[in-house]
Amino acid sequence: MIRSVTALLASLILFTPLMAQWNIINVQSGAASTLEIAVDPQTHLDYGFAYPLTYEVSLPAGTTDLLAHYRHSSDESWTELEEKTADEFFNGLEVVRFDAAENKGYISVAFRSSSDSLFLKVTDNGGNNIAAVFDGISKYYDNRDAAVICTADDMAEWSRNKFNTAINILQDYKIWVSIGINTGGCNSSTYAFIQNQLNEGYVEAAAHSRSHPGPGVWNYYEEITLNKQEIIDNLTLPADFQNGNKEYVYTWIAPNGYTDAAIDSVLGMNQFLVNRLYYDGYSGFSDWDTQNGMYLPVGVTRAIDPPRSRLGWGIGSDDSLYLNAGFDEAVAAGEVYHFLMHPNVVEWDSAYVWSHLDHVSNHKNIWYAATGQVFAYHLAQDNYVVPTAIAEQPEQLADGFALAQNYPNPFNPATNIEYRIASSEFVTLKIYDIRGRLVKTLVNENHSPGSYRVQWDGRDQSGESVVSGFYFYRIQAGEFTDAKKFTLLR
Repeated sequence: MIRSVTALLASLILFTPLMAQWNIINVQSGAASTLEIAVDPQTHLDYGFAYPLTYEVSLPAGTTDLLAHYRHSSDESWTELEEKTADEFFNGLEVVRFDAAENKGYISVAFRSSSDSLFLKVTDNGGNNIAAVFDGISKYYDNRDAAVICTADDMAEWSRNKFNTAINILQDYKIWVSIGINTGGCNSSTYAFIQNQLNEGYVEAAAHSRSHPGPGVWNYYEEITLNKQEIIDNLTLPADFQNGNKEYVYTWIAPNGYTDAAIDSVLGMNQFLVNRLYYDGYSGFSDWDTQNGMYLPVGVTRAIDPPRSRLGWGIGSDDSLYLNAGFDEAVAAGEVYHFLMHPNVVEWDSAYVWSHLDHVSNHKNIWYAATGQVFAYHLAQDNYVVPTAIAEQPEQLADGFALAQNYPNPFNPATNIEYRIASSEFVTLKIYDIRGRLVKTLVNENHSPGSYRVQWDGRDQSGESVVSGFYFYRIQAGEFTDAKKFTLLR
């Protein structure tokens, strides 16, 4: 028998930062062939999810002239999405792409800071709803075959001119670059330069420590926590890295490629998503670090710095065949191609650099995004759940003590909870949020044997409406204890 609320909710797979997986996204089939999607409120706040996720749907064979629509609240009007085709080059847009040959739709929409809910539907051009069956969240945006990301080390005032050259070139190629900022080497002019590049696009502000320390000489607060805070304090990050008033620095670029257990722990506490080290031959995603609450450190696939034979250090290569093969192999495996540079040493007058950028850029089947965007997307894509059934009617209660699944579920604005008491007992029935905090007490009184039903209207103890998301209700009657999970969609 479970004796505490904490243990009970843990047994129902609650999210905590130490878990390998949790249910971040809940997707339900709603009324009139709509999809009803909810994001866990706390995880939404922690990681933003302002970049569009791509929801795959199967459509009836032979349907044409289709439209896709979205809204973020049941009170909002529907907004029609722009349609794109596989022949167009685009990334990070809220759009729909229909594949008539496969009878599929790929609907890309982001969450908003104002709502933890998202509603999608597909209609014909006469406004009639089309039966769209949810198939999953695409591994990559718009169901692309692979992804390309780029990281660049040592952004500071002393390297500003070199970064200006590198960023402008990558922007021309429409390749995102995550720039590792050493805030201890930045002044107001440096931040003004970085802000201008962020505004121009294709740039992510990544953390790279304050002073670029070597192994064993770390002040963890200054080098990690303060580094991140100075980035946020001195820059206005792009919309994809915001959620309301909160801004996100997802990517840590390890100075000297060094990490240890203490660094990883502090990175997790600061809610970084990924720690990029300095070794090559790596593509794809790492596993979730259950201890620190972030992805395990990753390397890069290739580095376009000059080779060690000329530079005297590093993992760079000027071999175009070797560089291009890294991209080809990552794409063939459906993985993330990650290339690195130190703009201060890149030889832009060498043909191999341009050859490689020509090779990896402007492919319509490849997703081009920032490192943090790719890992935040992967976090949501890797942690969604589709309930096997939706409760619309009350279930039959067994004899004895029993707690039924609420109905309807998901619900808005109210839901019913039924339970059976086998003997005279003092009964409590309480609602908790996904973090285990009490939301409202529905029942707190003596009961005689019999069947009971209570309704919850989605309000807390003070009468305020609660946000969309996952909740739990728990009953205790003498020695009998049970709990169930349910979803509120506003």
